[in-house]
Formats: sequence, structure tokens, C-alpha cells
Amino acid sequence: MGLDRAYRAHRIIGGTIVILFMLHGALITAKYSSISLLSGFEFLKPNLDVALMLGKFVLFVMIILVTVSVYIKIKYQWFVTAQRVLGAMIFFGGYHALFVSGSDLRNNLPLLTYFVLIGGLSSALYIYRSLFHKTIKRKLQYIVDSFWHSKGITVIWLKPSSKALAFYAGQFAFFQFTSAAVDGESHPFSISSGSDNSYLRIAVKSSGDFTTGMERLKTGDLVRVEGPYGHFSFSKIRSKRQVWVAGGIGITPFLSMAQSLSSDHHVTLYYCVRTLSQAVFLEELEKVMIQKPGLKVITMCDDQDQRISATELVSNSPEDYLLCAPPLMMHSLEKQLKALGVKKSNIFYEDFALI
Repeated sequence: MGLDRAYRAHRIIGGTIVILFMLHGALITAKYSSISLLSGFEFLKPNLDVALMLGKFVLFVMIILVTVSVYIKIKYQWFVTAQRVLGAMIFFGGYHALFVSGSDLRNNLPLLTYFVLIGGLSSALYIYRSLFHKTIKRKLQYIVDSFWHSKGITVIWLKPSSKALAFYAGQFAFFQFTSAAVDGESHPFSISSGSDNSYLRIAVKSSGDFTTGMERLKTGDLVRVEGPYGHFSFSKIRSKRQVWVAGGIGITPFLSMAQSLSSDHHVTLYYCVRTLSQAVFLEELEKVMIQKPGLKVITMCDDQDQRISATELVSNSPEDYLLCAPPLMMHSLEKQLKALGVKKSNIFYEDFALI
């Protein structure tokens, strides 16, 4: 499962849990209200029952944070903090489930065993990720070697301080910049340099405080790199005839793939942009085409009324399709391809909306 799909699964599961918690609270309130409206009110209002109040507190916090995380665009570091606070609710929720009046857990051994196992595993993972992951997980040291800006995109070359990261084309890593220009959180970015290059290159579109701050990086700034991660790569697909579709900054994993393309592959890459001036990597791709006869690059520009369609993609007679574009465009193409008879197992995509 790719990072993008893990995020979506996390979002769906989190939202479902909140709905179930709300339903749980509503049903208990209805039970007390069936006795009398006063009983229902007494149940809802604050009281001295610690376990009961913790349950209400957890529900309140989860509703707010899940709503903010899913429906409101917030700064990345705030998003990370929100997820950590949600994780901490495991402990409060566990106490509530065990000690609240009328709980079935302590009277049902199989249910209690299941609860302890799941709760213990969740707690252990949360503690590891929050407290020990940064010290246990090894990060490679890089320094900013050079960078340039063009059309709202910052391209950064990183030089290894000692050991270089081993990765295959199309993967991503987490990058933590120590520069005062950006926050200290680790952010995931696709690696756009070839897999045989000891230097790492990332290309970042300015879309928020963090990415905009990267324009103020300085040569020599320290960067900690954790990874690689992901399975989005031409090399992990059996077929040799492929179509790649890149939308805007979604070109980044394909840049690495193009440079690493083997001679027996036949690939058509559609580079989709609003205007030709935004195709900042077109010149590079044209040079790669000379070196890689199996690669063909087609630029699609919105301002020239060039719209990518599944019909055109299928006309290349590929066996597999790799997509990396804004979610709306990518999911639309996926739907069109399926309508033309392409199997879901032949469609691979990377959703960089959170990256």
C-alpha cells in the first residue's frame, strides 16, 4: 500500500470510528431519555464520574480534530500535532471502556482479552512512533548542494555527507530540513533524480508555509533523510509497455523513472500542464528521450485546448498505466480507463495531495 492509499484508509477508518463513537453516545443518551427526559439530561451534564467524563472528553476531542483534519486545510505541523493528540486518546478511551459504570469488558473474558491485545498494540505503536522512532529509525545526513526556483517550483539538489540513500526510481523519502526558513517536521517528497545518482533531487511546488519557506534555503543547510518508501515504479510492474500520466508537479517520480528506464521498455509519458511555460522539466525530458529510445514524451497544455483522455491513452496499446496527478484528474482518468475495459490491476497511481 502506498503512502497516499494509507492516508486515505486512515481517513476513512478515523471517520468511521468517530461516527461509531457518536452513535454509541447517542444510543446511551436515548436509553436514559427513555426513562425520563431528566435522566437523559443528567447523563449528558458534567458529573464526578471520571471514567464517564473521560469518554465524553474523548468523543468531543475526536469530533473536532477529525473534522479539522479532513475538511479544513491547516499547516502541516498542526496536522501532525492533531494526529498525535488523536493517538493519545487511546489511553483515555481505554480507561473509559474499562472502568465506566455498566461496562461489559470486565465481565467478559474473551472481549477483555481482545480489548487488551488491540489496545496494548495500539499503545505500543503510538509510544514508539511518538517517543522513540526519531532516535531508533536511522536517518541519513545530506546537505543542500544547490537549488533553483522557476514558476513556483523549487528544485533542490542534496549531497550525501557520508552514506548515500539506496532507492529505486519512483520512490519517495521523508526530508527534515534544519534551516530556520522551514519547520523541523519531516515531509515526504518524491525523489526525482536517477536511482544510480548518489545525489538526491527533489522538486517542491510552493503551496503553503513550509514549501514557500524552502525558497529561502541556503547552500550547506543540513537535511536528514528517512526512507526510501513506496512501490510506485515502472520497475515493479511486469509489463514493458506502459503509459505514464503526470499532472503538474506529479512529474517528479517520472523524472527519476525516465532516467532509470531500461532499454527493453516502451513508454509514452504525457506531461500535462496549464501552460507550456509551466513544463519546467520538458527540456530535461527531451534530452533523456535522446538517450532512451523507448521513451516518448507528449506535452499537453490546457491553454492550447489539449485535454488528456483515456481514449488517447489506450490508443498507445499499453499494458499498464501509471498516474501521478491532482486527485480529481487522476481519479477521472481511472474511471474512464475502467469504462474502456482496462482492469484496475493495470492502473497504478500516486496521490501527492498530502505531500
